[in-house]
Amino acid sequence: MVDVRRFAAAEVLELGEMLFDTAIDAAVRQPVEGVGADVLIMEEMRSAADEFFVALRLLLGMEKQSIER
Repeated sequence: MVDVRRFAAAEVLELGEMLFDTAIDAAVRQPVEGVGADVLIMEEMRSAADEFFVALRLLLGMEKQSIER
């Protein structure tokens, strides 16, 4: 049961990271109201995503790892 839980937690982490990456990439490619993406905002988004996932890993007791299929 523990292995299933760890696998599920790792899967949630990976999916969440992909979601953040996709959102950030989309924001970079799609200017808002005719204005180019603000580099500072993108850096802040990346930093927030990184901090979020570090905190989530600490809560789950997991170090950075990828899903082994």
